[in-house]
Parts: sequence; structure tokens; C-alpha cells
Amino acid sequence: MFFSASTNRAYHWIKVISKFASVQIIAQGLNLISGLFIIRLLSKDEYSYYTIANTMVSMMNVLVSSGISISMTSIGGKIWKDQYKFSQLIITATQLRKYLAAIIIVAVVPVLIYMLYSNGAPSYYSILITIALLWGLYYELTAGIQIIILRLHSEIARIQNMELWTSFIRTSLILLCYFTYLNSLIAILIGSLALAIRQLWLSNWTNSYITAEAGTNIEYQQDIIRIIKHQFPSTLYYCFQAQIMIWLIGVFGKAENIAEVGALGRISVIYAIIGSVLNSIILPKFASCQEPRQLLQKYFQIILLYLSFCLSLLIASAFFPDQFLWVLGNKYAHLQKELVLISLSTVLSNVVGVMWSLNATRGWVKNSWFYIPITLLLQVFLLIYMDVSSLNGAILFGLISVIPYFCINIFLTVKGFFTFFKDSIVKVEKV
Repeated sequence: MFFSASTNRAYHWIKVISKFASVQIIAQGLNLISGLFIIRLLSKDEYSYYTIANTMVSMMNVLVSSGISISMTSIGGKIWKDQYKFSQLIITATQLRKYLAAIIIVAVVPVLIYMLYSNGAPSYYSILITIALLWGLYYELTAGIQIIILRLHSEIARIQNMELWTSFIRTSLILLCYFTYLNSLIAILIGSLALAIRQLWLSNWTNSYITAEAGTNIEYQQDIIRIIKHQFPSTLYYCFQAQIMIWLIGVFGKAENIAEVGALGRISVIYAIIGSVLNSIILPKFASCQEPRQLLQKYFQIILLYLSFCLSLLIASAFFPDQFLWVLGNKYAHLQKELVLISLSTVLSNVVGVMWSLNATRGWVKNSWFYIPITLLLQVFLLIYMDVSSLNGAILFGLISVIPYFCINIFLTVKGFFTFFKDSIVKVEKV
């Protein structure tokens, strides 16, 4: 009976995960294909511009969207069935997003243009790339709110299909350039065009959920601003840390090194599939578990499963580097050692990210901010004694910088389980 029940549970989870992951695999696969074509078609200089541009637009998107998305989800989760109140929330969030976007764009765009220009892009070309990026950023920010509307109304299948078709359009246009011409500006314009098409679908799907006459709501506005103020410092820190290698090489290194770290970073796309399954299916089940031993068992099962997947890729990259680098093209065929280093850095970062997600779902995050000053102090020390202008140095810098985050998550996990087991014993004794 035990084996039968276990088999049924396993079969159920395989079906659920397979159904969700199949669309994710196709969409991420298309993104990987288009990304690899861009790497192979662009020169190192052009790909360095493309990498810098995407790094900065990702930063702007996260800085503008983070507090807005959290507040939309937390407030909207309570009122989404009331269309008038929900419309007020949407309109209020959209208005605040415009103000915040204007501030972030004014602050970040000069840095973007400077980094492009200092790494060899002509001034006119830097400006054109920036305009193309901002065009796509507009649609990306608008979509951020509209996707939350669909999620709150459980339109998950529609979101998945939309992402799939967006990836297909982008990949198809990139493939057409294989027979014509491609540079970083055209690649960015194609990405922005795909986002514009996605925006048309989203607008058609979400208009029925919005009452235009609702206007803004002062109470919602105050709540959103409070969440943004609370969230912004940590979001700014995470944005910088997530792209630390690009920042270091952009300031201290060469343009070709930016292209190399950007190309090697494409490996992380593989982990995005597992991350999507984890966030959408596995984490909610972990969060709802209330039996101490079962929770501990699930924790180690999730970590070991993810770690085994990551280690298999790491070992493969160490033993078969030429096969991995072949897909990037001849320009990057000499990066065997760097491939192993960045794979190790990616594995450690992703495993620590999973640990943080598991701790966060249980609310085990008290005093987690301690690792931020520790990490910054460590990085100051590393900047003094390491050569971060080289590709190896920048990758090692990023790898070592994750260690404080890893240590604090171990502490949070041990403390969280200790408290959880202790509280469970107290509840049993009271009964």
C-alpha cells in the first residue's frame, strides 16, 4: 500500500510538472536558440554593446517594477473580484509606474550611454541603441501590470501561450537576419517589436477587467508608495549584484570581455526552466506543509534534486567544454576554463537562490539583511587584492561574493527548522 500510494503521488507530480514545464521548455528553448544565433552572428564588439544594453534595461525594468508588482499582487489578491476597486488599483499603479519610470530612466540612461561609448560604440550608435531599448522598456513595464491582472484571474494558460508566441516571433525574426544582416541595434529592435506585439494581445485580454472611469485611489497610492520605499534599497542592491561581472568588466575591462561573459551567461537559460517549475508548483506545496518531519524531508529532497541537476551540468561542462562552446561559435572556443568557472558560479548562485526561496516561503527571513554589509565588505577587500579587469578575475569575484549569501541561508534554515520543531512540540503538549 505504501509503495502504491508513493507511486500514485509521484505519477501525479510528474503529470503536473510535465504539463507546466512543456510550454516553459519550448519557450525557453526558443529564447536559447535566438540568443545563440545572436551570439554567433554578432562580432564581439557588437555583442558587448548588446550585453551592456540588455543588462541596463533589465536593471531599469526591475527597479521600476519590483515595488509595483509586489503591491499589485498583495493588494489585488484581496480585491480582484471587485472590478471597480481592482480598476482603481490598476490605474493607481499605472500612474505611479510612470513617475517611477521617469526617475529611473533619467538616472540610468546617462550611465548606459557612457558604458556603450567607453566600450567603443560611436555616440550616435549609443543613442540609437538607447532609443530602441526604451521603446521595448515601455511595453515591458506595461505588460508587467497586465500579466499580474491575468495571474490574479487564473489565466495561466493564456500567459504561457502568449510567452510562447512572443518567443516564436522573436526567434523567427532573428533567424531571418541569418540570411540578411544583424547588428546589436537590429537585435534590440527585434526584441522590442516582439514586446510590442505581445502588448497588443495583453491589452485585448485585460481591457475587460478594467473600468476606465474608476480613477485613482489615495489609499492604494499610499500603500504602493510605502511598499516601494521599503523594497527599493534591497532591489537596487540585488540589481547591482546580479550583474556584478558585467559592471566590473564594463568599468575596468575590455569590450571583448563583456561579450565573452555575456555569451557564457547564456548557460543560465537552462536553469530558468527548473526555476519556473520550482516557483509555480513546488514552492507553494512546501509553504503549506505543516508536519515537521515531512517539511524537513521535502526541504532536503528539493535541494538535493536541484543540486543533482546543477552538478550534472557542471560536470558535463568540465568534461565536454568544446561541445558546450561549439554552440557559441569559434569566437568563444578558447574559453574552456572560463566556462567551468562561470558554470560553478551559476550553480552556487542558483542553489543559494533556491535555499532563499524555501526560507522565504516559510517566513524564515528575519535578520537576513546581515549578509548585505558583509558582502560589501568582502567585495571591497576583493577589489583591493584581485584583478577584476580580466574575465577570470571578474568571474571569481562574482563567485566568492555569493559565499556570505550562502552562509546566511544555512543559518536561516537551521534557525527556521529549530523554531518550527519547537513550536510544533509546544502545540502537541497543549493538546
